[in-house]
Amino acid sequence: MQWKPTNEELEIAREELEALPADAFWSTPDQHAQYRRDGETNRLVLMKRLDHPMVEEACERVKTVTAMIDWEVDDSDVELLPAWHPDPEEVVLQERMRLQEQLVKATCANVECDVYLAAMDLEEAQWQHLDDAVFEDEDGEEQTMEIWSPVVTCYKCETEIQLAPEHYAILAGDDIANRFKSQSGITYRVLTRPEVIEMIDGKDHNLTVLGTFCPMSGEVLPPFYRGLMVSMSGAEEE
Repeated sequence: MQWKPTNEELEIAREELEALPADAFWSTPDQHAQYRRDGETNRLVLMKRLDHPMVEEACERVKTVTAMIDWEVDDSDVELLPAWHPDPEEVVLQERMRLQEQLVKATCANVECDVYLAAMDLEEAQWQHLDDAVFEDEDGEEQTMEIWSPVVTCYKCETEIQLAPEHYAILAGDDIANRFKSQSGITYRVLTRPEVIEMIDGKDHNLTVLGTFCPMSGEVLPPFYRGLMVSMSGAEEE
């Protein structure tokens, strides 16, 4: 039976690819194949992949998915690598470093502006709910996936730039990306496990778990922060 992606997989792929900056790299989840976006076009160039039948099949699936979301893949000049790879954690780290190098060089979405994204005020990024993608799950049930983006404003031309959440996290760094300031002025900071334990032991009332809505203002929170243990500050005393 020929493999066919689900509607959810198609929507996730579309969101992820459309968020790629021009000429940015994109890899398969196992890091065994690396692609590059061809400028700002809906086209991926397969740069290199492991020389293994399972990886070849995975790349064929990428072609299937991209064709169904109006993207294309050029695999005419791929570099085949020996079917060996380093420690998986090392691969992930190397991929993150490569992506960071690409993002550091990325500039404003306004083609007439040369300001680097990394030089913008990432701490003041405003999370925006862009759209809802409707798809059918494997059981044929209709599901809705929220599409959010941290939006930064260029200090030079005032262009608003929508970033993929994972790209924002790499550009801004953990200290900034792990903080969210609500419209009501409440700041939530994602906690590490030792911090959670310390706050529980100390009966700190500022410890909370975020859901869909801000527990103080009721505003909808980005999915990026839902389900996380956070500390809360800036709430006005009743």
